[in-house]
Amino acid sequence: RNYILFEVCQVKNIRIHVTLVKGPTEISLFCNPTIHLDLSQALILNDGNRDS
Repeated sequence: RNYILFEVCQVKNIRIHVTLVKGPTEISLFCNPTIHLDLSQALILNDGNRDS
């Protein structure tokens, strides 16, 4: 699995669009579609060992 962890202050409605297969990873905020977080601002954890 691929997890993207990031901090957003006082934002409850968050829509995350993730494409990790030969494509860009886009994280957009539902409250403001013009805001895009780069992967440099996010932490990706590849949790392939644990299956729950």
